[in-house]
Amino acid sequence: MLREAAREFLPKLQRESVSLLLCDDARMREINREWRGKDRPTDVISFPSGPGPFLGDIVISLDTARRQAERWPLRDELRRLLAHGMCHCQGYDHEKADEAGRMAAAERRLLGVPGMVGDSLSMPGRRGGGTSPVGSAPRNNGRRRRRRSPKK
Repeated sequence: MLREAAREFLPKLQRESVSLLLCDDARMREINREWRGKDRPTDVISFPSGPGPFLGDIVISLDTARRQAERWPLRDELRRLLAHGMCHCQGYDHEKADEAGRMAAAERRLLGVPGMVGDSLSMPGRRGGGTSPVGSAPRNNGRRRRRRSPKK
């Protein structure tokens, strides 16, 4: 499923390949601590390669993705995380409002719907957890739950 999504997204970024590592929260915590100095797991980390056909390396925690997919299918959450990581590899960021707007637009171009940053911008005071990425019904009977998502 992620291979299929990568094949869909890469041409939109004018790139040919990306490396993807799927791991658990324990491994993600190690990677996050080593490379970002943050001693906690996160959902996705990107390592851009610079110009050329290879986009970079993306690491996704399946444990975190499963927790975040409470309101929609895991498949959709994994697509969101892949798109988010690919945008980071392209140099997009979401730390400042103007940067977040550009990143949200880039995620939307890849996914065809709002991505992680787009949800954050549409729901003040929340990071992620907005509407379903593909319009499917919420799994929790419409109850809203706050979803923690560390900055990347």
